[in-house]
Amino acid sequence: MTSLSDYEDLLAPARERFAQSFGVRALESNRDAALCELFLMYFCALGVYMTKPVEDWIKRAATHCTSMGLFHVGRALRLHAAAEADHHLLMIADLRSLASRWNVRHAFPIDADALLSRSPSPGVVKYCQLHEESIAGETPFAQIAIEYEIEMLPLRYGDLVIGRCIELLGADILSCCSFVTKHIKLDSAHTDLNAGILADLIECSPWTLPALASAGSSVLDAYASFLGDCVQLAQDHARSVENQSDIDQPFLNWTLKLPSHWTPNCEIESSSLEWLTNVRALRGRVLYDNGRRPRFRTPEGGFLDPDPIDVRAFHILAYDDATLVGCVRLYHLEPDGPPCVTERILGERTFSEMLQVLNVRRIDIVEIGRWIVDPRYRATKRDLALSIQLAAASGALAKALAQASDELRGYVICAAGTKDRQNMLLTRVGMVPVSGIGPIYCEDYKDDVHILCCSKTQQLNLQFIGLIDKMEKEIRLDDSLLESFRVRWEHARRSSNSLQATT
Repeated sequence: MTSLSDYEDLLAPARERFAQSFGVRALESNRDAALCELFLMYFCALGVYMTKPVEDWIKRAATHCTSMGLFHVGRALRLHAAAEADHHLLMIADLRSLASRWNVRHAFPIDADALLSRSPSPGVVKYCQLHEESIAGETPFAQIAIEYEIEMLPLRYGDLVIGRCIELLGADILSCCSFVTKHIKLDSAHTDLNAGILADLIECSPWTLPALASAGSSVLDAYASFLGDCVQLAQDHARSVENQSDIDQPFLNWTLKLPSHWTPNCEIESSSLEWLTNVRALRGRVLYDNGRRPRFRTPEGGFLDPDPIDVRAFHILAYDDATLVGCVRLYHLEPDGPPCVTERILGERTFSEMLQVLNVRRIDIVEIGRWIVDPRYRATKRDLALSIQLAAASGALAKALAQASDELRGYVICAAGTKDRQNMLLTRVGMVPVSGIGPIYCEDYKDDVHILCCSKTQQLNLQFIGLIDKMEKEIRLDDSLLESFRVRWEHARRSSNSLQATT
């Protein structure tokens, strides 16, 4: 007697081909986080073409089956059709979430709408044609085999894909994978239903087996082709980003300025430092933000952001030719130094309590702040590139400061605003909110501020760590500079010990 096991035997070669296909093997072996993100985006964008018509495909197949006298198959398909409605909306929502996630972490943004407007890939065309030919031809009942094989894929491969995504991108990626995660659950029930219908059809009408096996095999081949398209497009996109990075990186000149008391000319007043005047003017112009923060505008109509920390801090400056276009400040807290921005926001008591929670001393802290990009660059992709490069340069300097001492820990903190999504970008690269301290509204900046921290480089995003290594060379952290860091750390340690002894 012909049974479902006969169908399973006939499908074994196609399932093995699928398992060994280019797309599946690439996903199994991938260790590249960016490639994983790009694959997911192309999977969603192209997948819309394959999921949007599913409800209609199943309804039309049901109608054709009923007209052939296969009433039980038609009835089952009609019931199943409603369960497939609007699944393409999950893919569109996932794509937009994935693109937003990418755009706060990468220098070259992705336009979700542009991906959605792409023409169908060869694998998508093949997949859609198979459905249309099956429904319009003499074997509309083969839709059962098509649905059975496709809905088995999340059960066979869903855990692999989700596991790899979590491994490479972190658990938060699950919020961007609703289509896959929901189908792992939904398709378990659908598969049991389809298996029952398929078994009944084969047993009652053995003559349908060849057409069922052919359709099941063909849809697996088509889906394998679709996955291969997604992988290939992701690989091409990754190479394009890499090439663009190679082209666009050199347009900036980078400069590292040391704290005034670390330099031989520490007696020079900050007001005579032209570079610092330019930095404060750029910061003031950006922070003024068309009047949102009026205190950064001078009575004369200029822009200014003076801060006593400046002369005691490191400054990383980015220039386009001779024009300052970006800056960021790192302030190593010393026992006799002024309070950092985070301490001014929290207050001395709460800041001290935070240090106790983190189990660090003041001299263990490096604060990153005044992370600014010239607004004239915000109309281009360079804005995000500058932001990320400045953040990575800060990471490189903080890492060097931490490595300069075997005793002290370079614990990085940052007060990051929410309006321009600085907090989101920093959490994407691996910084975490300080436990117990929620967003705080800061009147000076007219913004809700998150206090973020990072205790070690290893907790950061792998791609960001790679950019940190590149920026280490850009800001020229050479051996002589590292030696000066070690000397200053030792001075800070002795000062801290003396202060503790006197108190």
